[in-house]
Amino acid sequence: MHLELPKVPLHSLKDFLKHYLMIVLSILTALGLVLGEALAPPAATGATAP
Repeated sequence: MHLELPKVPLHSLKDFLKHYLMIVLSILTALGLVLGEALAPPAATGATAP
Protein backbone atom coordinates (compact mmCIF):
# COMPACT_ATOMS: atom_id res chain seq x y z
CA MET A 1 0.00 0.00 0.00
CA HIS A 2 1.32 3.43 -0.94
CA LEU A 3 0.96 6.25 1.56
CA GLU A 4 1.74 9.81 0.57
CA LEU A 5 1.92 12.44 3.26
CA PRO A 6 0.58 15.91 2.49
CA LYS A 7 3.18 18.35 1.21
CA VAL A 8 1.88 21.08 3.52
CA PRO A 9 1.53 20.47 7.25
CA LEU A 10 -2.08 20.35 8.42
CA HIS A 11 -2.73 23.34 10.64
CA SER A 12 -6.44 23.07 11.18
CA LEU A 13 -9.31 20.67 11.37
CA LYS A 14 -10.60 22.06 8.07
CA ASP A 15 -7.37 21.07 6.30
CA PHE A 16 -7.51 17.59 7.82
CA LEU A 17 -11.14 17.11 6.82
CA LYS A 18 -10.41 18.27 3.27
CA HIS A 19 -7.68 15.65 2.84
CA TYR A 20 -9.80 13.01 4.54
CA LEU A 21 -12.75 13.75 2.23
CA MET A 22 -10.54 13.44 -0.86
CA ILE A 23 -9.36 10.01 0.30
CA VAL A 24 -12.89 8.81 1.10
CA LEU A 25 -14.25 10.03 -2.24
CA SER A 26 -11.49 8.29 -4.18
CA ILE A 27 -12.11 5.01 -2.34
CA LEU A 28 -15.88 5.23 -2.91
CA THR A 29 -15.32 6.00 -6.59
CA ALA A 30 -13.07 2.97 -6.99
CA LEU A 31 -15.57 0.73 -5.19
CA GLY A 32 -18.41 2.05 -7.34
CA LEU A 33 -16.49 1.32 -10.54
CA VAL A 34 -15.70 -2.22 -9.41
CA LEU A 35 -19.33 -2.81 -8.44
CA GLY A 36 -20.54 -1.43 -11.77
CA GLU A 37 -18.20 -3.75 -13.62
CA ALA A 38 -19.34 -6.74 -11.56
CA LEU A 39 -23.04 -6.02 -12.15
CA ALA A 40 -22.73 -5.24 -15.86
CA PRO A 41 -23.98 -7.93 -18.22
CA PRO A 42 -21.26 -9.85 -20.05
CA ALA A 43 -20.24 -8.38 -23.37
CA ALA A 44 -21.42 -10.18 -26.51
CA THR A 45 -18.61 -11.97 -28.33
CA GLY A 46 -20.40 -12.31 -31.65
CA ALA A 47 -20.09 -16.09 -31.68
CA THR A 48 -23.30 -18.11 -31.99
CA ALA A 49 -23.96 -21.52 -30.55
CA PRO A 50 -24.73 -24.34 -33.03
